[in-house]
Amino acid sequence: MDDGVFVIYNGREFDDFGQVADIIARQLDEAPDRAARQIGRDLFAHLQQVAKSLRSKHSTPWSAGTTGMDTLHKRSGKGIQSIFDSIKVKRSNKLNSVEGSISTGSMTIHETGGVITASGGGYLTIPLPAALDARGVPIYQNSRDWPNTFVQRSRKGNLIIFQKRGTAKPVPLYVLKHSVRLRPRLKMQEEFMGAIPHFEEKFIDRLVEAFDA
Repeated sequence: MDDGVFVIYNGREFDDFGQVADIIARQLDEAPDRAARQIGRDLFAHLQQVAKSLRSKHSTPWSAGTTGMDTLHKRSGKGIQSIFDSIKVKRSNKLNSVEGSISTGSMTIHETGGVITASGGGYLTIPLPAALDARGVPIYQNSRDWPNTFVQRSRKGNLIIFQKRGTAKPVPLYVLKHSVRLRPRLKMQEEFMGAIPHFEEKFIDRLVEAFDA
């Protein structure tokens, strides 16, 4: 060291700053790939958290007569589970190969809203409280599975499927509609976008950890 000037980097002494620059450049190039596996795990956890937040938000048990809520009632749980099942993360030792996805599963109509129309000009059978169990799930898959039923028009002009129950007053089971409009209440996109800043912080932390390793 003729001029007595040297650089200490990671506990080592260098008399050529170019060597240090090369080491740092190499570490910068390699750091993303060293972090790739952990970032893949973080991505999976991030998408899982989005699904968990939706499950929590839409966890109010179904109750007869409850309408107009901005969230969905919890019924069988299959809809939210389909979101969990949709989560896919490709993990790799190369950061640019790490990728993940999540979808609304069977809940798309609740995310976008829209009109459901009966095929062939027929009717949709919309179950009424008497056709549902304590969870709000239809007791029978098909309205035709109910015995002793008949169709009658109500005073308001709606077609109703009733069930005869002995000498008691007939019980309304379904209302028949050509179409129904559903409001967008799932709000998965909103939940996903709100969680991105936390994932971005994790992403940067992993790169910094890999660079320091």
